[in-house]
Amino acid sequence: MLMATRLINRAKLATDKERLSTLPQLEKAARITARVSKVLIEELELVEEHGTDMDVASLWRALESVASRAAVASAAATVVSLVPDDDDSAETAMRQALALRYNKAMLFLSLLGESKALGAATGGKRVLAGVKVLPALARRRVNEKPLLPREIDDKLVPPAWHKAVYANAELPQRAVDRDAYVVCVLEQLFRALKRRDVFAPLRTAGPTRVPGCWTARSGRRCARTSWRA
Repeated sequence: MLMATRLINRAKLATDKERLSTLPQLEKAARITARVSKVLIEELELVEEHGTDMDVASLWRALESVASRAAVASAAATVVSLVPDDDDSAETAMRQALALRYNKAMLFLSLLGESKALGAATGGKRVLAGVKVLPALARRRVNEKPLLPREIDDKLVPPAWHKAVYANAELPQRAVDRDAYVVCVLEQLFRALKRRDVFAPLRTAGPTRVPGCWTARSGRRCARTSWRA
């Protein structure tokens, strides 16, 4: 629960807020591109219907009745920049926001990374193994020794995390973003905990202190304490 509220939910809120702030700009650009597309389709249908050659000058005049060339080009560029080609752009953006919360993730490393309190079913063993090496990665001076792909478990990096983990332009070529990878693995742990692939095993009950009694010489019953396994 703590991981969800301090890491994942806050990153999602930050991403949603950022995307919401670009909505007016995107709406304006989308209106222009939609109207231009409608005119373009109508003009192409007329050319096809009459079997004539395309008159580029006439086509531009029709398009410019909607918006200037500069406005059309600007609208197209805005849509391209705000609506990436991949279908998981929102998920990717959230993971990039999560990667920025590395300092918060350090709290969970100290609690979970070297803990022996967690167990794993078959589906969670890889995740738990990945979590156990995170404290060592956190101590690593990546400025002096960048993290390389062969040093991490790429099976723990889903597609939505690829950009954050493998494509940090501020790092040397082919270097892995250590901070992003750490948070990525912690997210996989969170999901594994929800699926019960990783869990806290039930502790074996130790000795329990229970009340007992005995009879004194006076005949009065007195309370005592005994230990029972």
